[in-house]
Amino acid sequence: MFRFMQSLDWKYVVTETAIVAIAVAMALSADAWWEDRTDRATESAYLQGLQEEFSATALDLEQEIASSMKSTAAIDELLAIMASHRMESSSKVADLLANAFDTSVLRAITATYDDLVTSGSTGLLTSDALRIALANWSAQLEIHRRLEDHILFPHYLATDDFMMRNLTVSDVFQADQIRKAPFEADLSGLLANRDLWNFLVVRRTWIRNRRVSLDELQRTLKRVQVQLTVEE
Repeated sequence: MFRFMQSLDWKYVVTETAIVAIAVAMALSADAWWEDRTDRATESAYLQGLQEEFSATALDLEQEIASSMKSTAAIDELLAIMASHRMESSSKVADLLANAFDTSVLRAITATYDDLVTSGSTGLLTSDALRIALANWSAQLEIHRRLEDHILFPHYLATDDFMMRNLTVSDVFQADQIRKAPFEADLSGLLANRDLWNFLVVRRTWIRNRRVSLDELQRTLKRVQVQLTVEE
């Protein structure tokens, strides 16, 4: 055994071992480089998707906030008219009622973020601040959806029921079923409806609660957009 070891060309052995070690290290380095390049390309695609989705949702949020402000203003004006017992034209009352009873639901786009979470790819995002901002957005959005689904949605159903019972306008037909000019109800008479007063007061509270939630969502969304801009 000792003679065998003496007969070995140690310089050759060391050289071959070094070559193998270098080759393995280069292979591992190449794999790591390729994996990192793939991850960065995937991250870039996710960031672009998030940018597009949050830009679209930001516009929808602005429209929802503007709509809630318009509804609140209409309700306040109707209540002021009713409290002063003054008469208004049927057309003005109709416009105010249309704005007061305008109903919508936020349509936030979350496909990219949902894919990030369900695929377990959130770790691809190199920014801790962005991951935190996205998590906060997701939590706030869930709170808002629960508000709309479990609190406001039943109120919307009550709104529809109230409108069907009090504000429905139908067409007048002759005996031979030939359509004549649309019948326009005198909606100004509704200003003396005590049920309308109570309903408007409740609706104003619901809309203001929803507005608070929308404002918080908007602030959270802007924080996400700031982090997305940093990552560009």
